[in-house]
Amino acid sequence: MKKNLIINVCGWYGVIALIGAYAALSYGVWTANDSVFQVFNVTGSLVIVIKALAQKDWPAVVLNIIWAVIGFVALITFIK
Repeated sequence: MKKNLIINVCGWYGVIALIGAYAALSYGVWTANDSVFQVFNVTGSLVIVIKALAQKDWPAVVLNIIWAVIGFVALITFIK
């Protein structure tokens, strides 16, 4: 029961983080070069990976791993 709750909370955080980041980008609050935008992308997609793994939703796992890698590489680029 507790494990399911944690997995569901992860899933909801991921949805909120990704949609929130996209909305902030779309409305000019953030730019793609803002580290906070990429942090939300990386963390949101990684927790969705956790949720997708629990459900054995392999397309969502692959999509979100790729999404996280793109965001992580962008963060590394900004730091340099």
